[in-house]
Amino acid sequence: MDTLDDLRKYIASEYGVSPDFYDNKILKYRAITFEKNTVSVIEANKRFTDMWTVKRNKHSIDFFHTDELVNAVGPGGSLLYWFMPESRM
Repeated sequence: MDTLDDLRKYIASEYGVSPDFYDNKILKYRAITFEKNTVSVIEANKRFTDMWTVKRNKHSIDFFHTDELVNAVGPGGSLLYWFMPESRM
């Protein structure tokens, strides 16, 4: 999973959930927003390019490496509640 579009397609194929908003920079669902961190021009920040910003409603902002995010949105993951429609819970 390298892009927001990859994440959007994964969630759609695995769970049948479409985003509320998507513009290639922000992927927003019912109670969660995903952003892929971009490449930094500052050399010290290069290690943060494999990071995703995850904003859950009424929670602090979290940062995930790609492998952590894959686990969190996978079956039994910690972020399923946030993007699943309330009618399916």
